[in-house]
Amino acid sequence: IAAHHASGMSLVCMAVLSACSAEMPGPDRLELATIPRWKEVPRSTPATFVRTFDTFCVERPARPEARESALRSAGYVPRPQQAAGAPRVFVVDDLRPAVLSGARICGVRAVSRTGQTEAVQGYVAKAFPEARPASPAPLGSDVEQAWQVEGGMLATTRNHWVGNAATYTLLLYRPDA
Repeated sequence: IAAHHASGMSLVCMAVLSACSAEMPGPDRLELATIPRWKEVPRSTPATFVRTFDTFCVERPARPEARESALRSAGYVPRPQQAAGAPRVFVVDDLRPAVLSGARICGVRAVSRTGQTEAVQGYVAKAFPEARPASPAPLGSDVEQAWQVEGGMLATTRNHWVGNAATYTLLLYRPDA
């Protein structure tokens, strides 16, 4: 009887654990749940902002799987994709900017802070010596600066976000990527 009772308890425990695991959300969803929405776009320093852009947008691997792997290895988690074909947004629970990663576009986004504009201008001059200023007007009302670069375009945007906060984004667009 004791063996039968133990065997029955094992089946009950396995059934309970199976039910729990079937309802458990995946690790991405659980990790995202711990990041407050306002912290997904952090107050990155200007240096962290341009360094993250260089790492994940300029020096990024060509294959999408390798790009995602590099971001995940750095602690980033993808937000659920809003629309098919839209860039994926990767966030991390520290002060590094969010990363937007798509087939033809890549960028970083953080809360607008002092020094970012100057850091981006200095970075563009150093990393893209061939960059030529372009008119931001045809690109949209939120585009502040734009540059033509070999094989594409760089642009910065600033958008109102929450309350009196604004986001600052640096994007690299490569139409033939």
